[in-house]
Amino acid sequence: MSHSREAKMNMKTLMEKLRPFWEGNAEALAELESGVITLNVTDTNGQVHASFELDIVVNDLQVLLEDRIRKGVVSFFDALRESFSNSAISMQDVEKINIFLAGNSSKSALVSKVFDEEIKLRSEAIKKALHFTDEQSIFELHQTLGNNEDAIDKPTGKTGVAFGLIETRKGGKTLVIDHNTDENNINFKYYLGMNKRNKFRTLIDRSDEYNQWTDFIDAGEDTFEVYYASLASASTNQLDISDPSIQKKMLRIDTVDEDASVFIRLKNATEFEYVVATEESLQNNQYLDNVKAVAL
Repeated sequence: MSHSREAKMNMKTLMEKLRPFWEGNAEALAELESGVITLNVTDTNGQVHASFELDIVVNDLQVLLEDRIRKGVVSFFDALRESFSNSAISMQDVEKINIFLAGNSSKSALVSKVFDEEIKLRSEAIKKALHFTDEQSIFELHQTLGNNEDAIDKPTGKTGVAFGLIETRKGGKTLVIDHNTDENNINFKYYLGMNKRNKFRTLIDRSDEYNQWTDFIDAGEDTFEVYYASLASASTNQLDISDPSIQKKMLRIDTVDEDASVFIRLKNATEFEYVVATEESLQNNQYLDNVKAVAL
């Protein structure tokens, strides 16, 4: 697939054209039943082709959209798992997890379907671990505002956000302390890892501390690869290395030494450094190579 400006513009146009379909708009569904959609596209020369026709197979589109949505939902639950694993709150102290859907895309029946399936899949394991009864509910899914046209004034997660913004406004009664103003309190944005058996193997986590050296790979070759991803699914070590969310950096070292390793340390939210050293020399801050910085 091309990464040109025109290609990205065409993809955005196509996404907007298909948006009513995954939101369940009746008119959009009727148009797709014909098997053809029309849109304006731009070629590599910048010329616009009006009313360009594309063939659409509705069933295939449905499968594709559900697959993409499922990846996002699975990543959400992986992020939730990470939050609890890094939190002082024990799952034993949690009676229920409320999930609030938001945004027009959440109106899609596919989103609710996938969430319901993933909730059912995870609830059984969590209930067993926490000794919950079958009647007890772990997750409660709240639909986005506007799904029920008969209850358009019903309070939702968006209502809470709106009141929260009002209550915490500058000069209001509630004092807000933003801990993220200190750069050291902002977690690294990515998972760093390598390709192991065509899976993303995480070696450095987003929650790892800054300025701590981690043994990444041996220094027996003058080049090495660093794979990185922001999706929480990367932390499971089960994400396919071919997943489009994974990116790669090819890096070089000046000193090749089979008895040494390449060490990596995080510097800020989007930057890390690497160096060649041995365990012994590292403890004495003596390196076999110059420290190099990498921005992602």
